[in-house]
Amino acid sequence: MITRETTMARSLRLIFSGGVALGIGLLAQPVLAQTTTTSTDTSTAAPVQRVEITGSNIRRVDAETPSPVQVISADEMKKSGYTSVADVLRNISANGAGQLSNANPEAFAGGASGVALRGLSVGATLVLIDGHRMAPYPLADDTERQFTDISNIPFDAIERIEVLKDGASAVYGSDAIAGVINIILKKSFKGTTIAVEGGGTQLGGGANIHATFTTGFGNLDEDGYSGYVALEYRHVDAIMMDQRPVGQWNNPNPGSMYAGALNLTPGTPSALLGGVTNPKTPYLYNSAGAGGSTNPANYYSYSSACTATAIANGTGCPYTNDGMFISPETENRNILVSFTKRLSDGWELNTKASIFQSLGEQSNAINILNSPLPSFPGASYAGSNGLAPGKTPQFNVGAISSFTVPANYPGNPFGVAVTPGGAIPGLGYAKSTFDSNSYRVVSDLTGSIGAWDVGASLGYTKVQTTTSYINDVNPNALYNALQLPSNNIGFFNLAGGNSQYVMNEIAPTFQNIATSTLSFADVHASRSLMDLAGGDLGFATGVQFVHKDLYNPMPYQSSTGAQPIGFNTYAIGEENDASAYAEIDAPVTKTLELTGAARADHYDTYGTSVVPQAGFKWSPTNSFALRGTAGEGFRAPNAAEVGTASSAFGLSTVVTDPILCANPGGKNGVGNYPSACGFPPTYIQSTEAKLQPEKSKTWTLGTVLEPVKGWSSTIDYYSIDLTGQIVPAAETSNYVPTFIRGTQQTIPQNTNCTTLPCSTTPTLTPVGTIAAAITPYVNANATKTTGVELESHYKWRMGDPGAITVGIDWTHMLTYELTVSGVNYELAGTHGPNGVSGDTGNPKDRAQFTLGWDRGPLNVTTNLNYVGSYGVTDPSSGAPTCTAAINGGTPTYSGVSPVPNNLCTVGSFMTMDLTTRYTMSNGWTLHAGVLNLLARLPPVDAQTYGAGYYNWNPALHGQGAIGRQYNIGGSYHF
Repeated sequence: MITRETTMARSLRLIFSGGVALGIGLLAQPVLAQTTTTSTDTSTAAPVQRVEITGSNIRRVDAETPSPVQVISADEMKKSGYTSVADVLRNISANGAGQLSNANPEAFAGGASGVALRGLSVGATLVLIDGHRMAPYPLADDTERQFTDISNIPFDAIERIEVLKDGASAVYGSDAIAGVINIILKKSFKGTTIAVEGGGTQLGGGANIHATFTTGFGNLDEDGYSGYVALEYRHVDAIMMDQRPVGQWNNPNPGSMYAGALNLTPGTPSALLGGVTNPKTPYLYNSAGAGGSTNPANYYSYSSACTATAIANGTGCPYTNDGMFISPETENRNILVSFTKRLSDGWELNTKASIFQSLGEQSNAINILNSPLPSFPGASYAGSNGLAPGKTPQFNVGAISSFTVPANYPGNPFGVAVTPGGAIPGLGYAKSTFDSNSYRVVSDLTGSIGAWDVGASLGYTKVQTTTSYINDVNPNALYNALQLPSNNIGFFNLAGGNSQYVMNEIAPTFQNIATSTLSFADVHASRSLMDLAGGDLGFATGVQFVHKDLYNPMPYQSSTGAQPIGFNTYAIGEENDASAYAEIDAPVTKTLELTGAARADHYDTYGTSVVPQAGFKWSPTNSFALRGTAGEGFRAPNAAEVGTASSAFGLSTVVTDPILCANPGGKNGVGNYPSACGFPPTYIQSTEAKLQPEKSKTWTLGTVLEPVKGWSSTIDYYSIDLTGQIVPAAETSNYVPTFIRGTQQTIPQNTNCTTLPCSTTPTLTPVGTIAAAITPYVNANATKTTGVELESHYKWRMGDPGAITVGIDWTHMLTYELTVSGVNYELAGTHGPNGVSGDTGNPKDRAQFTLGWDRGPLNVTTNLNYVGSYGVTDPSSGAPTCTAAINGGTPTYSGVSPVPNNLCTVGSFMTMDLTTRYTMSNGWTLHAGVLNLLARLPPVDAQTYGAGYYNWNPALHGQGAIGRQYNIGGSYHF
């Protein structure tokens, strides 16, 4: 009988039949115990406690190991004053450029939040739950980078968070280039706790409520089983831009402060609109009338509050953009069930099942510059592009050359077909909502076979995100509704009062359902091989299989070009990874420990990667240790890069049509079509099956100091060298485009260029004009970043006055060198690389300072969160000077010259958070807190596009825009 070899079996065979020699290895980390065991010594001496370290399957006595790790306990999370994991991790000092905020109105991965350790984007940071992978968010960051959404993980079910600030591919495989965040959930719970808290902001908006219920059952020692159920509900109201006083950071009219800056106040005249206004009031415009667009006689307004004169050449009809979020409305509904069963012969089975639901939204109110409300398309509609999986891209679908209402349209005083303008009456701001559900079932079986500690894990995770597109206009449906007679049910009346049926026709709400699944199986074993002078020689090995599947098809309306939306992207694909790994921990002497790891991964998408890692710790005294690590890492190309995927985007990179601009002289060449010479086309991103993984080399060197009891400090230097970064080919100097041509057009052609400007004659092009340029992904760029980190914590026990805890976590970036097409650019302290995750900026310094006081049941904690200043330039994207950066950053400042000096640097920013907790003897704990106690405002950032056309950075300075925030609550345990 012949059977087909399974993908899993084939992958495992490829690894082991090749005789992959898995060398030395352990990536050890200074963290608290996940599980503990005792030694077999039966003497009266206290048993030796061994801890299982994140990143290793070897249990060890000493928790201080070669790699730097930050541990955030559940108690510290509560003392932070925040109620979500995303908010807590946003402030850690190692989180840098490329982090993802759910307040970004232009994010491809709307509704999600992600961490970017070392500033290497969310795609280079691996997020784990209990040491296991989670299915990535199905909407990739910038349509490319997959990551784990940290906004949908239950807050009160977390035991602690461990942040490994070192490469860890030798232990975990792909995506652990910049580091690992391991979110450890509670293993057991005794009793029942009910907690409720709520608050709001001083300036309005952001009202929130957070409620949890956790109850435990069983006793593992007495009953042979234990478990708990955790429920969580969290709701936060939106904070809108119009709920904050107008300041320099959110002024839609920077022209009032800086000469030449555009006034983007909605409803005011703008150079972007040809000098006329686009008011909230609908109007008609007769383009054939004498005097053109500045003659009020050519306008008819449907409201006396905004006259024809004001529309044509007055001060306009300004209104408030009340559809723009500072932070969106969010909601979380979580349930987690954990069950542990003690089996025979010391074996134990733990299973966790959970459903995490996260609701969010994203404002599209900035898509049309100073016309934030959905508006009429103007004199013509260029059509929409369609990117359907497996089909040839479609361009200019549904184009309307003359977008007009007929001469007999009700209220049309001109007697000829005229153009409608202004906002579409009865239609609210365009937005997208996200309903993301994460499903997770993971079982861990642990026990012993002889001298081996054995563990096996099996898990299935799925993230399903439903995106709803609301108030996005269908121009063709709108045009047809404007042509119908007034007695037809489908007629659209500019005077308003249209039926819901008509509104649904012109702006239908539609959805896209994207799913991402990840399943895994893992078997590992560890044991002591022999006694060394410093302790046991520990060894561990294991095999793992991971399957990932991504299905993000794009809404049908958008894929066909029938309905335009903000983002045109899809990604479909799957991958299988079979791996084997080994580790060793060698305490050679009482003062010297050597560690190392090696791992081999076989992907069915590209082949095999083998990466090693080694480390050491030398402790000549109890108060001093020297430590270091060195290793290699990789990030495998994902389904959005090698599967069936595509997206449309714009770049400043220009191309020249080799047919329509083939004669010498370019735009001034006789016979050339000037519009075909040097223009930025629409770029269509394509995948590339031959992509190789991004590769990294990482090393750290540091010290561990404890000069006095209770005061511990670490100082570590890090270096990450990342090569073969996956980027669009259009961003490289040797890009040779493949063009997609549309239809032939009658456009101006140079007939005589003896004197400039050339004489032109509209001529039918011999071939279709370029509609788009295809750009595949390529392994091209390289990034090297280095820095120094300091962690110092001291607890001073003063007796009756209580205890004071002082701590600082500080990261200083020394270099961030990006290599593009062989040219090196230094980006530390600049805005580069500005094309990643909403142009977050790249400050050199981030720090957290904590001061706490404990006296009996009372605790008072103050946290300072600091973000250093940075410049607005990005030499890697053609903005080496302040003027180039500001003029090209957003259209708001495109005409500013000279650029004011205070716009060239984004100032430093620091918030102070204060919390207090009081634990009563009867089971009650009361707490209150104030975030951004000093009400610091965000610094002006005129470069970032992460906040649309407002001048602040939501990724780094979000708490400043929110303002002072209050929270009060209590919990009861019984």
